[in-house]
Amino acid sequence: METVRTRRAANDLRYTVKARQHEITTDAEINDGGTDLGATPHELLAAALAGCTSITVQMYANRKGGPLKSCDTEVRLTSGEKTDVNSPTVFEVKVWLEGELTVEQRERLLEIANRCPVHRALTRPISIRVSAGQL
Repeated sequence: METVRTRRAANDLRYTVKARQHEITTDAEINDGGTDLGATPHELLAAALAGCTSITVQMYANRKGGPLKSCDTEVRLTSGEKTDVNSPTVFEVKVWLEGELTVEQRERLLEIANRCPVHRALTRPISIRVSAGQL
């Protein structure tokens, strides 16, 4: 089970996100009242999918001893939340595979990209439970 916690970082919309010993700053864009000194929460969500996709593909290729040199991933996240609450959230994922790969190897690595743990978590039913914490 992963646990991530936020703490207010300044007297604005910036928060420090702490995951184990790692810290990330999250903020809102200026036009939303933030200072734009960190990635937005939606960008962090897209980053989680991009990072997980690249790591999963690279780990698979490393285990199989394939010629993959690098797997770079770009995720574009669009959400209709601000305009239409019924429109779906869409993750557009592009994967660049570097290396002397056959067509079959490329196809297999793209299949693996669709199986990363974050991808699976986002495509399953999700339940979010909010409760009050004690500081």
